[in-house]
Amino acid sequence: MTELEFVQQARWLVEHRGYKSSWVYVSFRTRYGKWPEGLLKQGDPMPPSSEFCEFLTDLWGVEAVERLKQWLRSMYGFSLKTGNELP
Repeated sequence: MTELEFVQQARWLVEHRGYKSSWVYVSFRTRYGKWPEGLLKQGDPMPPSSEFCEFLTDLWGVEAVERLKQWLRSMYGFSLKTGNELP
C-alpha cells in the first residue's frame, strides 16, 4: 500500500465513521513516522483494504477491527480478510 492509498483509506473512514479529521494525520504518523504533507488533497477517499485493516489490527486489536469489518458488511455489503479473524 502506498502512502497515498493509506491516506485515501484513512480519509474514507473519517468520512464514513465520523472520526475526527486529525485521525488521518495521527494514524499516518503512527505508520510512517512523518506527517502526510501534501497527500491529503490528492485522490479520492477509498474503502479500507485488507492491508489497511492489518495496520488497524496492530493499532486497535482484533476485536475492534472485527467490529469495523462487520459494519462494512452491514452498511456496504463487502468484507475484508485480514488473516486475523476471530473464530
